[in-house]
Amino acid sequence: MNYPPPGNPPPYGYPNYQPRTGAPGKKGVPKWVVVLIIVAVAIVGIGSILDSIGDPKAASAGSAVRDDGIKFEIQNWEQGATKTHDGVFPDTAQGEFIVLKFTATNVSNEPQEYTLGNQLLIDSKGREFEPISSGHTSLNPGFSEDESIAFDVPKGTVPKAIEFKGGFFGSGTRVKLEPK
Repeated sequence: MNYPPPGNPPPYGYPNYQPRTGAPGKKGVPKWVVVLIIVAVAIVGIGSILDSIGDPKAASAGSAVRDDGIKFEIQNWEQGATKTHDGVFPDTAQGEFIVLKFTATNVSNEPQEYTLGNQLLIDSKGREFEPISSGHTSLNPGFSEDESIAFDVPKGTVPKAIEFKGGFFGSGTRVKLEPK
């Protein structure tokens, strides 16, 4: 049998002949790259959908809210102090402190945990502030704990809401803060 010279495609009459597709010398994109791109786009899309669904609306001031088996209820809040004693050592604010006092109650049938550092203060500009405290609390069913957390914010900050978050997997729930 007579074969064509190397580099030339055989004529159509040869057995098992598959014509080339695409440009010569170029390979297509590997399938794993295409799959990876599709998965990445899907994750981003799902994340955006979940963010828009999970955007919490703030409950009215004074409302008790629940997240992950814990009920949070604001007692009061103060603004303007530049020193606070939150823990063992006193703290000095870079701006001023907003100190929030609240009660956390386990309303589930099993022990619940939350971390003070997961709570957020949201101001009128939409900025989020973490507290200077990061204590961890465990509550058995039916028990309550009075807490106090301080947020170091720029002077003149107008607080709008607090976002309470129960356990690690809690989605968070917001409560408006009444202006002082």
